[in-house]
Amino acid sequence: MIIDSHVHVWAADTPLWPERSYTPDHPTPMDTMLSVMDAHGVDGAVLVQPSFLGTDNGYLLEALAKHPDRFRGVAVVDTETTSGALEDLRAAGVTGLRLNIIHGVVPDVSTDSWRGLFARAVVAGLHIQLHLDASMAPKVLPPIVAAGAVVVVDHFGRPDPHLGAEDPEWRSILDLGRDDRHRVKLSAPYRLGGVAPEALMPGLLEAFGPAGLLWGSDYPWTRHEAGRSYQACLDSVTTWVAAADARTRVLSHTAAELYDFRSVHQA
Repeated sequence: MIIDSHVHVWAADTPLWPERSYTPDHPTPMDTMLSVMDAHGVDGAVLVQPSFLGTDNGYLLEALAKHPDRFRGVAVVDTETTSGALEDLRAAGVTGLRLNIIHGVVPDVSTDSWRGLFARAVVAGLHIQLHLDASMAPKVLPPIVAAGAVVVVDHFGRPDPHLGAEDPEWRSILDLGRDDRHRVKLSAPYRLGGVAPEALMPGLLEAFGPAGLLWGSDYPWTRHEAGRSYQACLDSVTTWVAAADARTRVLSHTAAELYDFRSVHQA
């Protein structure tokens, strides 16, 4: 059993967010994603709402409705989203909410509106997924953790490219491992600014253990497509996690539990 915890899908006619920072070269519809999964023995995948679609989760929800056994979702919403709307997302197969703050101003998540969203997410059973540079973590993490939310950090936690594993602010992400509910994704090493992912693995394994780490392909590697293959992404886990039992945990069981792939997990 393999679960890919980080992929993106959209169709040719999916509306793009007017305030997007870039436009993708071509679509990756859900059927393409399923074909890739089938070709590589991947049982389930987590559809993460990409930044260029903004808060219009329509295509993601369509994919969840059509393939509830294969997909789970991580949506993007605004701070005014109601409890009822969050509960509807959860019922549709969405398991988390994403904050992607790489390409914009770091929001003040200590405000009442953000705290309210985090509190409603907790009640709805939704985790908070963060795509951020480690330098943002000391400001962003405390209000989310204080709300009682489960935190999932994208792409190794993105330490300072010049400091790598010695980045003190990346260490604040490692501190999340003191609570065994939180997770970090082993995904998109090409987004690390030259830091070797192997250099980050000792710290991540010590802090989180394999039960706190997830594998994601980041398919279709938007803005980093050149020279990528899905099989190479999958094979990289063998380099990052040498022990076979730990690797099984990273590739399957941790994701099955977090994203509620119960039927897949039981198969």
